Amino acid sequence: MSLRWFEQALALVLFTMATIFPSAQAETVPPEASAGLLYSYEVDRQAEFEQGYKSHLDWHRAAGDQLPWYGWIVTSGARPGTFVDGTFAPIEALDRRPRLSEDGVDFARTVRPFVRPTRQDTLALWTEASTTFLLEARTPTPEMDVYKVEPLPGHDADFRKILISIVHKRRAGGLGWTWYRQLVGGELPSYILLVPRTSLNDRALCNEGSLMSLVMAVTGVREERARAVDRVARITVSETWSLRRDLSLGL
Repeated sequence: MSLRWFEQALALVLFTMATIFPSAQAETVPPEASAGLLYSYEVDRQAEFEQGYKSHLDWHRAAGDQLPWYGWIVTSGARPGTFVDGTFAPIEALDRRPRLSEDGVDFARTVRPFVRPTRQDTLALWTEASTTFLLEARTPTPEMDVYKVEPLPGHDADFRKILISIVHKRRAGGLGWTWYRQLVGGELPSYILLVPRTSLNDRALCNEGSLMSLVMAVTGVREERARAVDRVARITVSETWSLRRDLSLGL
């Protein structure tokens, strides 16, 4: 076998792998300067809402919106039945959303009569602490656990430093997670933590539901090291969100 032939064959294999498995790299390579927008609604009339929301997604398609829009139903926690939609993308892409005023008019016509808006969150991706980027890669799991994490007063810098140190020394395997810093929509400083799940066994890896047990499940560090995070921050909200692909766009 000539060296030239081998180089051509290797290039073909690498190209084929990149074509077949495009999302594998996107899930682990952190995107730059990404943000998220989340909107929560209480639904009054489910059938009319779903019909109207699908019509609104059609408006986005017709407008040439290239952003992914995810739709979730909160299935556990203090807000069962709440509908959450949102997008996660580079900041410049969020700034270029098409025809924003028309978007609002269409939403008011097709969706607003059947829901009550309850909150809006603006988030910034915390790349250093995250181990997976499934929403940025448009590869969401059927369910994800969602946590709000608040550093104890005066401990935000300690929390960030400790968590980054632990994540950088994590072991292979275990769960993955994605961290976002809350910019608007809640107590500050605070963070939104997303833990994607594909099975109940994923949840069993974090059997206590505490921040310490989450750190151990994701990073594989020992309890005494994980407890350092538990001393400076706490989970204040815990929910499970189930993906509605039929109420999503761009997946």
